[in-house]
Amino acid sequence: MPDDRRAKTGPDPESGSGSGPESGVDRELDLRGIVLTGIGLAILLVVTMALMWPLATGMRSVAARGDGPQPMLPEALRQPLPPEPRLQIDPERELEAMRHEEARRLESYAWVNEPAGVARVPVERAIEILLAQEAAR
Repeated sequence: MPDDRRAKTGPDPESGSGSGPESGVDRELDLRGIVLTGIGLAILLVVTMALMWPLATGMRSVAARGDGPQPMLPEALRQPLPPEPRLQIDPERELEAMRHEEARRLESYAWVNEPAGVARVPVERAIEILLAQEAAR
């Protein structure tokens, strides 16, 4: 017995002419299921939007309130000091001193490990030495 749900894409060679009421009809497509799925998705969309509406309204009112007015006194705008122990009393001055020390190290000669013969040379001089070594090759 042939399967009635098989795809009909053209004239049926077994029936002869192919001019019957089922010629060219694809019976595997379930139009009712497709329509019901679309309706179900539309209902789901409407229900989701209805449930999200109060949340959006509440967030809008919170955003409208904001953080409140800014204080008028400049003392209220200053950030308080962190609790003790404070590891850096004057971070800007300490950063400047650290950068000055780094620059001094980059621009001076010194021994890193004298017994091993490792020395620190200024950056500019190190570049000249490397260029001279490369030119000699």
